[in-house]
Amino acid sequence: MSVAAIGLIVQNLKHLIEYNADLIFGVKDQVASLYDDLQLLNAALKDFTNKPSNYEIAIVWVRLIRDVGFEMEDAIDKYVVLAALHKAKSRSRKAFRTIYKYPAELREAGIAIQNVRSKLNGYQKKMFTNEVLQLIYRTTEVMQVGEFSTSSSPVEVVGFDMEVKMLVDRLTGASNDLEVISVVGMGGTGKTALATKVLNDPSISPVFNPCALIKVSQKYDRKKLFLGILSLVTRLTEEMDRMSEDMLAKDLQRRLQDRRYLIVLDDVWSKKAWDELIIAFPRNKNRSRIMLTSRITNVAIYANGDSPPHHLRFLNDDECWELLRRKVFGSAGCPSEEMEDLGKKIAEKCHGLPLAVQVISESLSNDKNPGWWKTVAANVSRYVAKEPERCMNILALSYNKLTPHLKDCFIYFAVFPPDSIIPTWKLRLLWVAEGFMQELEQECLVDKADECLDDLVNANLIIVAKRKSINGGIKACRIQNTLRDFCLSVAAGEIFFRELRQNEQIPQPNYYRRLSMCSNVFNFISSQLSVTNVHSFFCFGIEQWVLPQENTSFIFKAFKLPMKKLCALQERESPLEVTSHFFEAFQLLRVLYMSISFTRFPSDMTNLVHLKLTALFGNIGVVPASISRLRNLQTLIVETTAQILDVHENIWELTQLTDVRTNRPCHFHEPPAKALKKNQLARKGLQTLSLLLPDSCTEHILTRALDVKKLGICGKLVALVEENGGCSMFDNLTKLPHLETLKLLNDKLLCPSGNAILQCFPQMDKFPPNLIKLTLSNTSLDWKHMTTLGKLPNLEVLKLRDNAFVGELWKVCDGGFRRLRILQLEKTNLEFWEAFDHHFPSLQRLILKQCKFLQEIPSALGDISALQLLELHDTSSSAADILGECCPNQDGIPSRRLQNKKQACHFF
Repeated sequence: MSVAAIGLIVQNLKHLIEYNADLIFGVKDQVASLYDDLQLLNAALKDFTNKPSNYEIAIVWVRLIRDVGFEMEDAIDKYVVLAALHKAKSRSRKAFRTIYKYPAELREAGIAIQNVRSKLNGYQKKMFTNEVLQLIYRTTEVMQVGEFSTSSSPVEVVGFDMEVKMLVDRLTGASNDLEVISVVGMGGTGKTALATKVLNDPSISPVFNPCALIKVSQKYDRKKLFLGILSLVTRLTEEMDRMSEDMLAKDLQRRLQDRRYLIVLDDVWSKKAWDELIIAFPRNKNRSRIMLTSRITNVAIYANGDSPPHHLRFLNDDECWELLRRKVFGSAGCPSEEMEDLGKKIAEKCHGLPLAVQVISESLSNDKNPGWWKTVAANVSRYVAKEPERCMNILALSYNKLTPHLKDCFIYFAVFPPDSIIPTWKLRLLWVAEGFMQELEQECLVDKADECLDDLVNANLIIVAKRKSINGGIKACRIQNTLRDFCLSVAAGEIFFRELRQNEQIPQPNYYRRLSMCSNVFNFISSQLSVTNVHSFFCFGIEQWVLPQENTSFIFKAFKLPMKKLCALQERESPLEVTSHFFEAFQLLRVLYMSISFTRFPSDMTNLVHLKLTALFGNIGVVPASISRLRNLQTLIVETTAQILDVHENIWELTQLTDVRTNRPCHFHEPPAKALKKNQLARKGLQTLSLLLPDSCTEHILTRALDVKKLGICGKLVALVEENGGCSMFDNLTKLPHLETLKLLNDKLLCPSGNAILQCFPQMDKFPPNLIKLTLSNTSLDWKHMTTLGKLPNLEVLKLRDNAFVGELWKVCDGGFRRLRILQLEKTNLEFWEAFDHHFPSLQRLILKQCKFLQEIPSALGDISALQLLELHDTSSSAADILGECCPNQDGIPSRRLQNKKQACHFF
């Protein structure tokens, strides 16, 4: 991961040269030279670390270069901060650009950059002249061969009785063809134990011959594995031992042709491994089976795309305790209630991972004393980590297989508190702000982040918590807690980030680039900590502190000063001095995510020149003009208790801004008249804008968001759709050619119930041309306006919430909703719904929530061949009764469709 850190520094330097050239005017040549040198070293080090031998030597050099890279990055970043301050104070651009007129601080910062450059050049000379390259490039690779077994002693498997039965049934099924059955899951979930349990089932060995488990692993010896299987069907000869791998594969295939065999290929890591092994197994008609286990989902799908792999679940707390009890006490019971309570607490902290249970059970077996068990219960993860060969190294196999930038993305999950459900959009924006996705052009960053998340899910390192309705993509995710502990360990070793726990002191000096805490920030005020080189700060406080404006300047200074000095600072120091303390603590911050509740927007924060993402909470009513100082800001997230968030016009000066997300509607001011006259600030790059007041949907504002893909409008929607002189502000949405997702929300706080009804609705040609997803809420429209929505040519998802449409009858008209795949009706007084299958030819999902008055679901919807899922949530019993017609088991229904419906219908 250190190599990735160097690559990240290179990318940050590139970004600095591109977007902040005016702030490095005095040291531009030095920065450009440093960029070139570090880029060369980064390329060389990537190559070094890919060599299997002398890896430890390469890592030493990587960390040396990483550390000097950090020092270099901090020196340049501090220079930029000082230059930004000086520029803000300078009255003339000429004064700013005259290096000999810079303050002493700037000159000192420039000298620091030169010193770092000299140090880097020294390392560069040593690397390329002192035979380091020759030493690193000497390679002596040792092959780790696979293991072979035909039987096993009974294994302890708890909680997987249903899985064993299911797999045995599939293995002994009636199909004559060779079938491949796959089991996937993260390391340590018990895939090998499950496969062994299946092989030992009494119904397996009598019908399969040979019956064997092959431990493949990341590196394997095909010849040894083939010879092992051959030994089960014939006597091995010296001639066989001289055969090549391909010859042995052909011989094995010939000898298995007339047999009914069962081979378990355990722990397969790649498609290449599958291809190299499967050639030895004939596709005969003898009901033979191959069972595959893997950590990589795509490998299982590649082996058999017609049958989805079985994803092995985690154990629940009761199953963890039962497994722990058997490992520690065997058939005997737990000796005391106290020991049982302690054992259950320990089992719960194994987080459902059988491997963790197995490792911790050995520590408990050696000392069955309540005092020792209390010690273990207080820090289970510590004692699991004490057996690296048994647990952490097994988990590390998956981690080590990742590319450098994927390692960063994976480790980053540990920034969040345990058991966090993380929205994908938030994770994406954080990854981009951290620079993990800077390898591609700006418009590709989001797609690249999605690909990285898919890769981590495919490796069974990250768990999908929720999927998107529109395309099945990942909407929310989480990390298993034992893996999170592993990430914390790696992150600390790589000084990637540090999680601060209650009453914990940061080692001084602090080299960590990121700090995360789950306790409130004020728990650390009394600590004299140095955090001047921290780039990302997260506070997921359990308590929500309300912080008055007069104290916001002391948040970050608190990490630098003891508590007893805070009052003195507040009483004696001027606002300028307070601001300097703010810089002194967190002047290089790029990511700021704090759950502290602010009473207003913290103005001092706008002095953080490098800030790329900030998430703020509290009673924030105004985003001030000083927001324009955050020249590198990409994402602004505000969750406020105020009814409306007033956003100053200067926000349009932020040329890198891509996402503005708020929980309350924003009033955006138009750019100044001079800028409008000169057509300035007509910018691109803004991807998400949510939420806007209808009054802010003017032509001048929306033309500043030409690239926006997601737009949320919230407030009194009458102001948006009412026509004035033959046109309405809604017409301005047609100027957004890239808009795909639109939310129209009548806000209950701003719209009394009598004013929420929309009497009119825009015609089809007034909607954005490429709209795919539309959500309406609290609009109280008449059902006749659904005809307009049905004509939208690209509409695929329609969500109608909270009385979006009202009326007893909805009679669907012909010719509409040709591409609609998902329809959601939520909280409506609809009683009668008349529709036929041709009205929704592409419908795949129908979700009904709180449709308490609906008499029945149109039975003809059961004839829609594309329909896969029907969900009912708190809907009338009469509508539920008609479900049998929508998911029929009647005669005359094609079997394929009937099977899909039986699998798709869910009751809630």
